[in-house]
Amino acid sequence: MASSPGPAPSLEEYLAARLPLWRALHGRVLPFNEDEYRVMEQRAYERARDLQAALNHTLAGAAEQSSAPDLTAITAPTLVLHGTESL
Repeated sequence: MASSPGPAPSLEEYLAARLPLWRALHGRVLPFNEDEYRVMEQRAYERARDLQAALNHTLAGAAEQSSAPDLTAITAPTLVLHGTESL
């Protein structure tokens, strides 16, 4: 699933790209229920009007640029959650 415009990926191509991301975000402490995430992502695939646009969120999150400077500018009360798992 490249970031350039082109034909939409098939459902299986989409799942092959999305499930490893969910597996990594899930961590190793609790079992990963692949069937649950497969159903969730299949619904997203079926409902999406533009899969490429939806992937922009994933690509932005994976960008190497640090968001720390932006985070220090937040002045509203903020709750930050993080885990202890590392990849």
